[in-house]
Amino acid sequence: RGSGVDPQVFQPASTKRQDDEIRVLFASRLIGEKGIKELVVAMGEVVKVHPSAVLWVAGEPYAQNPTSLTTADLQVMGKQPWLKLFGHVDDMLPLLQQSDIVALPSYREGTPKILLEAASCALPIVATDIPGCRGVVEEGENGYLVSVRDSVQLQQAILKLCGDAELRGAMGRRGRKIIRDGFSSEIVIRNTLDVYSGLLDKTPA
Repeated sequence: RGSGVDPQVFQPASTKRQDDEIRVLFASRLIGEKGIKELVVAMGEVVKVHPSAVLWVAGEPYAQNPTSLTTADLQVMGKQPWLKLFGHVDDMLPLLQQSDIVALPSYREGTPKILLEAASCALPIVATDIPGCRGVVEEGENGYLVSVRDSVQLQQAILKLCGDAELRGAMGRRGRKIIRDGFSSEIVIRNTLDVYSGLLDKTPA
């Protein structure tokens, strides 16, 4: 279930923001299979309904991958008034605590660390219906799962969350409980040690 996350570190913001922006955060390498292109298309439609919505993108291109975004791609993205590029970010906590929704429309994943951190910070999640994301996101409980490469479903899920602050809050609280009950680093470490202990017990002397 991934490497876990420390809910004592990744906590919701202690104070409420005073602005009216609805911030959707994407944090990953900027390569095609992370779904960044579909997300940008979806957000282009979302902002037509919710002009206060913005997309925050934390990550860098990965030149070794043939689907990586290029400098030209970033220049085009950067011209969108509703999109902010942060580049590589080492400490995600401040961005998470200033965001409202986390989106990761990836084509394939293990257990994404950013989703664990997002849920621990009581943020609702929009992710793709793939094994790694399904392990963190319970459909309709702490977020929504959409089909891979489907910008329309992605748009619809983000719109639901943008239009309902109470829903975002309820899903965020549910997500934090999911983390505390099954994904905290303490639980993950203990379960990992139990696996190794069991294997050692079965090892012939």
